Amino acid sequence: MKKIVFSFLFLFVATNFFSQSSNTRYWIAFKDKNGSPYSVSTPLQFLSQRAINRRALHSFPVTTQDLPVNPSYVAQVRATGAEVLNRSRWYNGVVVRITSPAQLTAINALSFVQSSKSVARIKPLRKTVPVENNNSDGQKNSSTQSVDRFNYGQSYGQIHQLNGECLHNQKYDGTGMQIAEIDDGFLNASTISIFDSLWTQHRVLGKHNFFTGDTTSLFTIGGHGTSVLSTMAAFKSGSMIGTAPYAKFYLLRSEVDSSEQIMEEYSWVAAIEYADSAGADVATSSLGYTQFDDATQNHTWADLNGRTSVASLSATFAARRGMIVCVAAGNEGGSTWQKISIPSDADSILAVGAVDNTGAYASFSSTGYSADGRVKPDVMAQGQNSTIVSSGSGNVTTSSGTSFATPILAGMVTCLWQGNPTKTNMQVISAIKQSATKFLSPDSMMGYGIPDFCLADQILKGNASVHTQIYVHPTFFEDQSSIYIIGSKDYNLTVEMYDISGRLLVNVPIKILKQNGYKQVIEIPNSNALPSGMYLVKITSDTGDRWVTKLIKS
Repeated sequence: MKKIVFSFLFLFVATNFFSQSSNTRYWIAFKDKNGSPYSVSTPLQFLSQRAINRRALHSFPVTTQDLPVNPSYVAQVRATGAEVLNRSRWYNGVVVRITSPAQLTAINALSFVQSSKSVARIKPLRKTVPVENNNSDGQKNSSTQSVDRFNYGQSYGQIHQLNGECLHNQKYDGTGMQIAEIDDGFLNASTISIFDSLWTQHRVLGKHNFFTGDTTSLFTIGGHGTSVLSTMAAFKSGSMIGTAPYAKFYLLRSEVDSSEQIMEEYSWVAAIEYADSAGADVATSSLGYTQFDDATQNHTWADLNGRTSVASLSATFAARRGMIVCVAAGNEGGSTWQKISIPSDADSILAVGAVDNTGAYASFSSTGYSADGRVKPDVMAQGQNSTIVSSGSGNVTTSSGTSFATPILAGMVTCLWQGNPTKTNMQVISAIKQSATKFLSPDSMMGYGIPDFCLADQILKGNASVHTQIYVHPTFFEDQSSIYIIGSKDYNLTVEMYDISGRLLVNVPIKILKQNGYKQVIEIPNSNALPSGMYLVKITSDTGDRWVTKLIKS
């Protein structure tokens, strides 16, 4: 009986599924990159010089994972009549739109195709884009200090909360830095006057619509991206100044407001890969995914471990290649879901929650921890009654959501890195956490708290004493994992590693010397030789301090 029912359902799908254009998209995974015209020895064929330099700074080599998908494979997929919408080099595959079951059959018959998976419309119930509570009069404390370089107007409060004017006054304002914003579109951003300098100074370096492939629609739909952009790029003295007012931008659309499709996660992957290859320093995204109408596609709480969703894994891949990725924690704090969303669960990124103008937790802000016990959200910024620009009127107003806390913080991250260009992404992230209000007592609501970017700058320059911190990165690794020691005194440490059964695998002493710098990195002995699985690392100091963390090797 089950077999008959299944056959009937397949017949129904075959005759009805393909009549709906929203249900014809598939992810096609390839088996290999054999015969590719690209080579890791000639990376300028597929990566910008900035992207290559960023990898060099972080000692991350160009690998076969960075190679584009084989153009011959793409051509053969196209020959079936399918339309190729997006490609992913990190996952080695393409997203296609097909018009008949025969095309899918033909694709699956190709010798280099590993698998196909529907990414058709399934309407996520919860997606982290804010329900914007616009305040049309835009009233907010517009006071600013006369000694500040900029007259911030209504945006002063959200910048001052992060001590961001300290960086701006040193001319760390985003100059020479590149930010990729991944969002739903940029309605009227090309004509709203508060962005005039962005266009006249040619600081939009690229724009792409990863859902349709065109760029013309970017400025006619999706106002959310425009408001997000304003928190970083707005420039109107006495009215509103963004957190990185002189940065350069890539405007990338991966989201569709009119419908909800799981393929948006794959579009997000394509967007973050584009940002990486272009050489962007920082990526910011205020999108997130949890549950769907189709229960078989739902993300569960257990999925929020940074290594299940393609979007979360891609955020980590970008971090390993030297980018700083900022992702909204979500607006589910008051809902039944409550927790963070994908991809804010990713490892080695900044998941950003929301506070109000007094620094108090905003009740809608999603909470942590991650499913594998990491601190999430990582840090906080003002997301309740944030100053933004309305995409409709072009006026300065206010709105609420972690969607705005995230770019506010991302702009300051960009300025901090500008002022400390020889530091790696993880050094910058570490300094931001150390500067935050709850660094010594992080929790599931506020993470490490609200950063002080002036203090973070002093930490990176070695001019401020810092709290001692020891952490392991990455917690999800393939080859080698390392211990990062942040501190201002000598330490004698004992490092122990256990497998899941409690068997001791590593027991080594390590001496940390203050004279070697505030930050030191030590590879965990023999971690590259360990089999795949879960491990527990325990680090004990001669002063009685103790740190424990879980590691997973793939």
